[in-house]
Amino acid sequence: MNRLEMWVRGWWRIALAALVGLLWACMPPSGGGDGQAEDCMPGDRVLCRCPMAMDGYRVCDEDGDLGRCQCDDDGGGAGGMMGGGPIGMAGNMSAGGSAGGSGGNTPMLGGMSGAGGNTPGTGGGEPPCEPDCFDLECGPDYNCGLSCGECFDELCIGGRCVPDENEFGFRDVEYIRDTVYVDAPGAVVLYFSGPVDALEIAVAGRRAVLFEGRPNSADEHYFETSWQRVNEGLVFDYGEDGQAVEFIATIMSPTGRADSIAFTLQFLCRGDNGAPAPACDGTCAPNANLGCKCLNGARNACDGDRVVSCAGEFEPLPCDGYLGDGTVRGFCVDDLYDEGAGGCVMRPGDPCYYRGQDDESFYVYCGAEGRVDLDMGCINGVCARGVPECADEDTAYCLQDALVYACLDLHSGPMAIGTSCLDEFLGGEEGVCDRNHCVQPNPGGFCLTPLVACAGEMSCELDPASNDGDHICAAADDAGGE
Repeated sequence: MNRLEMWVRGWWRIALAALVGLLWACMPPSGGGDGQAEDCMPGDRVLCRCPMAMDGYRVCDEDGDLGRCQCDDDGGGAGGMMGGGPIGMAGNMSAGGSAGGSGGNTPMLGGMSGAGGNTPGTGGGEPPCEPDCFDLECGPDYNCGLSCGECFDELCIGGRCVPDENEFGFRDVEYIRDTVYVDAPGAVVLYFSGPVDALEIAVAGRRAVLFEGRPNSADEHYFETSWQRVNEGLVFDYGEDGQAVEFIATIMSPTGRADSIAFTLQFLCRGDNGAPAPACDGTCAPNANLGCKCLNGARNACDGDRVVSCAGEFEPLPCDGYLGDGTVRGFCVDDLYDEGAGGCVMRPGDPCYYRGQDDESFYVYCGAEGRVDLDMGCINGVCARGVPECADEDTAYCLQDALVYACLDLHSGPMAIGTSCLDEFLGGEEGVCDRNHCVQPNPGGFCLTPLVACAGEMSCELDPASNDGDHICAAADDAGGE
């Protein structure tokens, strides 16, 4: 045999062996691989390989043919689905089944594989992840990161579908009651768009927060407030026209955007007659005309040129026309006689000495230009200028023809009181003021020690005809006759 013949024969042997090996490799295994088993029983399962090195199974159909490899990860792979054993065999398989033969460690039926039966196995991959979308509408779940849903025409923020914030912000304010009385609240409705996560309403400039929380609905909020609630932070002090208070409402979106809008309410008090009244240091005045004057225990106060009783104890007393005939035109001054005790003040030349209904005499202050003038005095019952100081019985003094002998000293200060020695009651034109007393020239005329002395040899004696204890000037012989 030559070399060429030997080489040809060798090459054919190699080619034949390769062809046989290739044909063997392409044949299905005896238990059925990815091809079809020749003698599988309907319902039997055969192990197969899945992607990611996972185990799957093939099921024998009614015609005795194996189906495609099923890669089901429920239960952790074929081991979980197919029962016990080192290689996790199929469910309906029995130990040493005919389809597997008795082939030792072969990855087919029988051999080292344990009994399958219908009992779930314990082999295979990791347990499956259980999604948790408890209160989520969209976005990833809490456990696995799987989707809990999608939003349509909205944004997914924090697991919730919310409107697009491009339209976020306030739209309008509707005033329901724009005046807040002490006994009636005020109210507005705030309208807004977009997702609103929080709302705050405060007094502008003072940060006195009146509401903080979530709005009543998705696109509007009804806000109501009372006089007392706002007064706690502001302490109202205003006139009859009331006080306008500006409020700032602010909304916040879930992503932190904010928008604000301002609105104004008017705060008013009602007086005892229902008319608007001022507020005084956080308290509504009870009398619209007197305002704050009748608070804190005041007895009377000025309403223009009238003295008005805060408790209604007397009818308003007009200082302008004090005598009722229009001849006396005084004016009213608050806190004249005491705190919370106003009264009338008379101008120069007007009477300052009066007798009341019970025949009680009283003096009033003198003044001008709306105030008391302590350089004026009540001389002989009339307001007079140029009376410098008060006096008493021990310090009485003469001021030209007048004797200054007393003092009206109340809340507004001391005002001198005196009498003219030329008064008819004290001698008329013959009367005289001598250092610290008047001199009575007429026998039987009025006298009062030490302020009114009798002239000459006359003495001041008790008047026998008087029931009030008055004294008169008596001649020496008359005095001796008594």
